[in-house]
Amino acid sequence: MTGGRARAGATPEGALLVLTLDAKRLFGRIEGRKAAYLDVFSSRRTREHFPEVFHHRYRETPVALLAGLPPALVAALDGFYGRADELKWYLATTQDMPATVLERTDRMIVSLERLLHELLDLADLADLADLADRPPAVGAVPEDAGAVPEDAGQDGGPPPPPPPTPPMPLE
Repeated sequence: MTGGRARAGATPEGALLVLTLDAKRLFGRIEGRKAAYLDVFSSRRTREHFPEVFHHRYRETPVALLAGLPPALVAALDGFYGRADELKWYLATTQDMPATVLERTDRMIVSLERLLHELLDLADLADLADLADRPPAVGAVPEDAGAVPEDAGQDGGPPPPPPPTPPMPLE
């Protein structure tokens, strides 16, 4: 995460969208390429390929954009990306045997998956809250459009007309 300035027109909502998509892709690479990157690491003991697997945009996101997000979302983002960085650091510094590396990596991936789901759930709730606060768009159809009124006729048509009112007596 940098303290850099946000691009003109950048919004916290846009940053959230980019970061949630980035988190999904990062997790997909960590989980989906695990066999390949661990095989290269175990057989060659090289770590040159890890930056490609573990690259993400969280560190590049300006603090000003994150400050516009709900604190729970910022904590969820930090938890997920922090855990991914822990896995990267472990793999970059470990001298463990391959079986231990695999076991520990598997445990960290399970933890990452849980953190990702928490992040995505919070992001969905933030989107719903944001939508609830916005006025309806021009030309939008109200939610209850097409709903059958409680007093509608049995066939869903218009309600029956009210009974006629009796005439007023003349004096």
